[in-house]
Formats: sequence, structure tokens, C-alpha cells
Amino acid sequence: MTIQKRYLLIIIVVLALIPPSAAAKRKVLMDRSHGEFPEEYLYKELRLDLLEDTYDIVESDEAITYENIQDYDMLFITVPLRDFTSSEVDAIARFVSNGGGLLLSTGHWLTEPMNSLSRFFGVEFAQLLEAGSITVETQGQSHPVFSEVRRISLYSSSNLLVKALSEELLHHEGKCIMAYCEYDKGRVFFLTNLDIFLDGFIESFDNFQLVTNIFDWLTEPGGPYVQQKRFLENGIDLAEKGREQLESGEFSLAESTLNRSKSALEKSLEIYESNTAKNRLRIVLFLIDKAETGIKAETLFQEGRTFFESEEFPSAVSALEEAQQLFESITSEKSKECIQLIQQCKGEIFLNEGVTSFDQEQYEEAKATFEEALAVYTALQDNQEVKECKDWITSCEEQMVPPEETPEPSEFPIDVIAIVIVIAIVIVGLAFQLRKRMHKREPEKREQKPAVETETVAKEEEKPEGEAFKTVTCPVCKNEIEEDWVSCPYCGVRLKDDTQNY
Repeated sequence: MTIQKRYLLIIIVVLALIPPSAAAKRKVLMDRSHGEFPEEYLYKELRLDLLEDTYDIVESDEAITYENIQDYDMLFITVPLRDFTSSEVDAIARFVSNGGGLLLSTGHWLTEPMNSLSRFFGVEFAQLLEAGSITVETQGQSHPVFSEVRRISLYSSSNLLVKALSEELLHHEGKCIMAYCEYDKGRVFFLTNLDIFLDGFIESFDNFQLVTNIFDWLTEPGGPYVQQKRFLENGIDLAEKGREQLESGEFSLAESTLNRSKSALEKSLEIYESNTAKNRLRIVLFLIDKAETGIKAETLFQEGRTFFESEEFPSAVSALEEAQQLFESITSEKSKECIQLIQQCKGEIFLNEGVTSFDQEQYEEAKATFEEALAVYTALQDNQEVKECKDWITSCEEQMVPPEETPEPSEFPIDVIAIVIVIAIVIVGLAFQLRKRMHKREPEKREQKPAVETETVAKEEEKPEGEAFKTVTCPVCKNEIEEDWVSCPYCGVRLKDDTQNY
């Protein structure tokens, strides 16, 4: 066995030998700051030593302040000679409110100083004209202070007037001699006389059992320190739970849990000043702010998803980018979901823009846009969209390449050429008709005998002597014509080509 294990075993054995009561003693403070009377008599005869196994009872003459009493489970005040100030009453009320127990008892001749405190809880101690020892049967009482208590003996010197907040508990001859109050998280017990704690009374009948029960009931909540500890531990546990919910993206649930933690820690600080509680509260407030940011980001994310599903991609990108920034500010893993959905939106935007450019025959611009979409879908590993982008890019490239044999464009449009041809045909036709008419008019000139005779005579005169004109017969009208005439002057038929001179 190693030395460390041996030491550990020894510690376990020692702890096991310590009685549970020794480790869990409750702390009781007896106030002696108000001139309790008579000191020599009262405090010598009190038998509180019988409770020392369970309670750590401390006497103090320091002024009553919340800071001076907050570490105790119970405050015991007996037979004060001086009134309590308002600040002392406030401190005691806060002590009880935060889980402390308060036991008040006095004598028949000193009721007013005690009333300066007891009135706050709705009880007044009233002096009796006749006092003496009494025995009271307690059977049938259901309050915990009467557990295993059947009969008690005490000195009756006053009675209690219960007006508000408190409840009457035990009566003798129509007079209330015991009362109690549950005030917020704490408790108060009113006892008309201190004698029950004195030697000669505490061991009579079931008096000691009653005293023990009163102390147990008053200290059960644990006092401010214990209450503060409970709230602190609860606040810390809730803070850790809220942190886990925050990290898992359950922002609304985390906000609720963290607000509960905040409330517990604030109550802890109200009860008891604690640096641990203060530091924890600062952390919780920071986490609550992150949760609220996460809720806002989650709302934007859902809004962006709705836009995406309705194919309103630009609006989706706007909402998702804002959500992403918020998620990143709180280091949430949900920022990755935003980025992925943003990329999907951008891919759809590029794809739609590319299709629009393609339809407008802007193939180079369309190809560039499809390539951007391809890069997005490649990063997303969306094989189906990658294939679609590649197909579109191929279609753009096919449209951008010119055909192999493209005829040279004509210098003039076809319709212009057709018009020119028609005009040319018309001109040629008109020219032909004009020439034909001219030919028809020429023989008429030749029918004028004087002119023919003149021309014949002239030609005969021009003929060399001894050479006669050759004559032929017109193939149509059978008239005699000269051989070198182009057309017949009688019928107008064309005999020779008009390019021939005659």
C-alpha cells in the first residue's frame, strides 16, 4: 500500500469516527448588548450546556447588525433592559427573512424593551398582576415543538397579545403563553418566561424535550449562511445547465435556465455578501446576453430559411448573413449552417443570372456566371448542380464558336439586287420597243417617190459608169427591191442586220 493510499484510509477512518452531530453543529447567538437583567442570576442558572452536543451557543455584547448575526442559525434574546433601535429591528427582520431563527422570552417586570422588537412581528408581551408556577398539559398539540411533549412546568409571569403575522400556540386559563411566526424563510418563537431554561425547571416533566424541539424548529431553515449557500449552489448548478444548453444551440431554453440562475444568485447576495456569488452572477449575465443574441440570430436564420424555400434568394442571403454574424459573435456552431445555406443561395442566384444572360444571347457573360455557380456547388459537393452548371457552360461555348463555312455577306441586300434586275429588264424591253417603232417608220419615208427617185438618181449618178444596180424580190410582198436594202420599203419586213450600212 502506498503512502498516499495509507493517508487517505486514515482520513476516512477519522471522519467515520466523528459523530454526525459534531460535524453538523448549529450556531446560536445569545445577545447581551441590551443590559440583560440580572446577569449574575440569569446566566449562571441557564442550563444551555445541556444542548452543547448539538448547538454551538455563543454570547455576544456587540451591537446587533446584519453583518454581526448573519453567520448564525438562531438569535436568542432574553430579558432586554433597553429598547431596540429601528436599525437593529431591520437587521433582525432581515436575518429572520433570510432563514434565521429568533427566540424571544422575558420576565413579567421587563416587557416594554422586548416589545420594541416583538411588535414588528405582531406580538406584544403583557404583564400579569399575579405570577406563579404552572403546569400545562400539551396533548393534542400538532405543532412540531410539541413532538413527544405531554406536560410542561414553567413560571407564568406574562401573557402574549397576538395581533398580526404570528399565530397563538399554547394557552393557560385563557391566556396565550406561547406563539410562533413563520416570516419569509425564517421563524420566530415567543415564550412568556425564561424560567423554563433555568436549573430547577429545564429537567421538570417534558421541559427539556420542549426546549430541544424549539431550538430544532428555529434552526431548521439553517440561517442566512445556509440559505445563501443553498441559493448559491442552486444558481451555480443552473448556470452550468444553461451553459450546456447555450452550447447546444437551445437558446430560448438556455435563456430561461440562466434567468433562474440569475434570480438564485441575486437572492444569495441579498442574504449574504459573497465574492463567489458576485463572480458567478457576472458570468451568468454574460451568458444571458449570449442567449439573447442567439435567439435573435435563430430568428433571422429561420427567416432566411423561409426566404430560401420560397426562392427569394437575395432576401435569404441578407437575413442569413446577419444571422451568421450574430452566431459568430457568440462562437456558435450554427454559424456553419448559415454559411452553407448562404452558399446555396448564391449558387442559385448565379445560376439564375446565367440563364437570363444566356436567353439574351450574352454568352460570354453567361459563361462567367455559370462558372461562379460551378465553384459554389463544387465547394458544397452538390454533384447534381455541378453537372447542370457544366452543361450550361458547354452550351455557352458552343454558341460562342462561329460556323466552319460561313458565306461572305453580299455587298447589297437581296431585295436591292432584285429591284435592279427588274429595272434592267424594263429598260431593255423599252429599248427594244423603241427600236422596233423606229424601223416601222423608216419604210414610210422610202415610199415617197420623189425622195426615192432622188435617192435612186443620186445613187445612179454615184454609180460608176457601166455598173448597174442589182435588184431582188421581197420575200413577202414580192416587190422588186435593191439587193443592199435592209428592209422592204413596201411591206417593212426586215431583210438584213441593221448594223450593215446601206
